[in-house]
Amino acid sequence: MVDRAPLRILAYGLFISALLLVLVCPPAGAALPTVVIGDLDHDGRYTGADVNIAIQQCKPGCVLQALPVVYDDVEAWIGPNMPNGIILQGAGVGKTLFRAPVPQVGPVVRVSEAPPNVALRDFTVDGRQPEQTTAAINGEGSGIAIASPYGTNSPPGLIERVEVANLLRAGIVVRDAQGWEIRNSQIHDIGCDLDILCPSVIPPAPDPYVQGRKTAGIGISVTDAGADGTVVHDNTVWNVTKIGIEAYDYVASQPPANFWFYNNHVMSSAEVGIVANGATSGRIENNLVEQNGGTGIRGNDGAGIGCSGMSKGISITGNTLRNNEGPGLNLGCQGPVTASGNTVQGDCTKSLGNFGEIDATMSASGSGLVLNNNSVSRPTNGTGCRYALAIEGWSNVTVSGGSYQGGSLAGVYLCRSQQIAFSNVTIDGGGGPGFFIQRDVSGVQIDSSNQVTHPNGPLVTNIGASNVSIAQGIDAPRLTVTTPGQPQLVSTP
Repeated sequence: MVDRAPLRILAYGLFISALLLVLVCPPAGAALPTVVIGDLDHDGRYTGADVNIAIQQCKPGCVLQALPVVYDDVEAWIGPNMPNGIILQGAGVGKTLFRAPVPQVGPVVRVSEAPPNVALRDFTVDGRQPEQTTAAINGEGSGIAIASPYGTNSPPGLIERVEVANLLRAGIVVRDAQGWEIRNSQIHDIGCDLDILCPSVIPPAPDPYVQGRKTAGIGISVTDAGADGTVVHDNTVWNVTKIGIEAYDYVASQPPANFWFYNNHVMSSAEVGIVANGATSGRIENNLVEQNGGTGIRGNDGAGIGCSGMSKGISITGNTLRNNEGPGLNLGCQGPVTASGNTVQGDCTKSLGNFGEIDATMSASGSGLVLNNNSVSRPTNGTGCRYALAIEGWSNVTVSGGSYQGGSLAGVYLCRSQQIAFSNVTIDGGGGPGFFIQRDVSGVQIDSSNQVTHPNGPLVTNIGASNVSIAQGIDAPRLTVTTPGQPQLVSTP
């Protein structure tokens, strides 16, 4: 007789191995198990302790289902050992609330060294800003942070349909995490100043940039190399004491690349609605950015969209920028920038002090500025920028197509710049000449495809520039030259 015991033992071993394989690594498309975040520590309350117990029970992956209740004192950490992925979902915005502790030290929800297939959705994060104390001012003070403190990039993930509000520092931060997507969310009331009150927070020193600001808040922050390929779209961001949405290289050698910010609505940010700072590269497209600068003491600049630093290729396309206290576009970066098809309406609402509706005057030595088919119009309330377009500190500039309705002093201002070509542009001088060409300008080409209009003054005023070519079709007889330096001004057919 054949002894079948070894065969039975082998078969049983294979069954157990297969079962473990299914449990630990479920087949593609298999539904993740659900862990409900109830009162797991049995203290009669719903708190952050329950959330963290549920995260531990989730391994090796699950759907963490939060109830339609308030969870107090939450500082949840989703980390490694989740090979099957994890989904943290609530019952909906305003129904599931994760509230920060007082004082808040870390993010309310942190994802670091996480697995693939992480999703955060359908809940509200409340930073309890009015209750926070000075002890919290040195904490991270963010709502949701996607970050790897040990330098290990987190793989792509998704944040959707969340509300993040009342934080001291930031709403959502993505750092060292590639390919994350943030969509269909609301981020608001971030930072502290005289408009967003935090009565118990006393900063160590006054803010040097904005009077009355206690903490500089950022709505959505995308930073450093690990944040390559971050997509931020269809979000609404408002009431932020510094920046609505930013891409920034906090570590200068590790800038985020290939970000894409589109279809967002950003308003009431103290300094700028959307910004790309440092050696970043990416696209800012089809956003509505308005009323930045806030009210009362909130900010001096209040620009719509801006850039600064050594950018590595920024494209700003199809955005609507209106009623901002400062310029609509503030292009202070030094690398290649293309701004195309943007509508800039009625900015510089606070005063006449700002330079241009499209203001490219903050660059130390920028090269490669391309402006295509932008439409610029001034406000109707008697304020407005000095110029529709102001360029200073740039070389290799192309301006083609579009219309620029002049500011209080002129249509276009040029200073300390070289190699600038205008074609097929319509320019209204507004309160002065069509072009105001200042000192240290050379290599300007204004051909006959341009239309320059102003009923009461010269079309071009030139002070201290050289090698300026202006077609006779621009109305050369009305050209005025006012300079003791006798610039080399050439009119050509």
